[in-house]
Amino acid sequence: MLALSKLIDRSDFDDPELSRYLHLAAGDARSAFGLPAAAIVEPDTGLWQCAMTMRAFDRHGLLGSGALVAGIGAGIESPLYALAAGGCVVVAADRYLDATPRAVLTPAGMMARPESFTSISYPRGNIIPVNADARALNLPSERFDAAYVANLLEHLGSGEAVAAAAEEIGRILKLGGVASVSTEFRLDGPADREDFDSRWMLFTRQRIDQLIVRPSGLRLVADDFSAPSNGTFAGKRILSDFRSPAGSLESLRASRDMPPNLVMFHDGFLFCSVHLTLRKDPDPPSRGGGGRSAAFLTEVDLAARLAAEGLGRLDALRRQPNRDRLFPGDSAAAERELAVLKSSRSWRYTRPFRELVAGLRRNPATRRAGALVLRALRQFRRLVVPEPRP
Repeated sequence: MLALSKLIDRSDFDDPELSRYLHLAAGDARSAFGLPAAAIVEPDTGLWQCAMTMRAFDRHGLLGSGALVAGIGAGIESPLYALAAGGCVVVAADRYLDATPRAVLTPAGMMARPESFTSISYPRGNIIPVNADARALNLPSERFDAAYVANLLEHLGSGEAVAAAAEEIGRILKLGGVASVSTEFRLDGPADREDFDSRWMLFTRQRIDQLIVRPSGLRLVADDFSAPSNGTFAGKRILSDFRSPAGSLESLRASRDMPPNLVMFHDGFLFCSVHLTLRKDPDPPSRGGGGRSAAFLTEVDLAARLAAEGLGRLDALRRQPNRDRLFPGDSAAAERELAVLKSSRSWRYTRPFRELVAGLRRNPATRRAGALVLRALRQFRRLVVPEPRP
């Protein structure tokens, strides 16, 4: 029997118990490629993560029970819809209204019509999207039967951010609540570096305990961190080669031609997915997270304030009585033209420059430096170009 906390393995996809959950998790993929109900896509990390989450929750009697689940960093990924279809009420908590690097996975449209981003049928009202930061959730304490997070912790940028997110998971769970966590596990790599990129952390058994288990105050359930089998390593992929085709699959054949993405290699590092099941016990272990640094708290607060200010400006623009002056003529037509412009290639290519300029304008130090430069240029102009005589 598969452990509830383990590393991914090629043999997992042949396990009779996990097979049922793999079929449930593959709903969107089957629809996209016109597959019959009995088929699943080739072994895939995302599919495995979703199936392991559903299995962990089902083992604790949560599927089909109307359990309240927090999907932290839920985006528009498979677990959100599979759990909703499985009878859970899922609060999808992500930065849907922020301009973050994950914006393509967190469309603002989720706040209005979450059903638009899936082909999976689920009971109306079983998905409740909220705009939330995993590091400081605006969700109530001890209210959720379960929580899950996948493909997020490794991208939070620091151990402090991961510990804060883990602490939040422990805070919102009820006594006896279950958490499902999927992230990246380091199998091998250079001795002098923990990660290949500051934006992509790799976890070891020690890091899992230090940054996830202890800060959360939860207990790790049924763990087995045995190394993957040789068959799993046979499907090793180079990360840079995988990113390109994975983002632009156009046919079922292209998907089937891709070797299983179960183990990744990049810059000397070998890593794979790990799934953790954690439970909130009556007598939790002592937390090891401690307080947060002032710099971290400032960063989280700034992200929240920028999102609120941006929404405030947008709301004010929509409510202006002289809005037709901004969009002369047919306002609806003007907005359609603006939408076409924003979907154009030139708009996408110039986005980094616009964001850089916007960031510089928001920075007080940059504004002061700009004012000094302008003042110096004016003085220089007066020296070079004589003022006209009266």
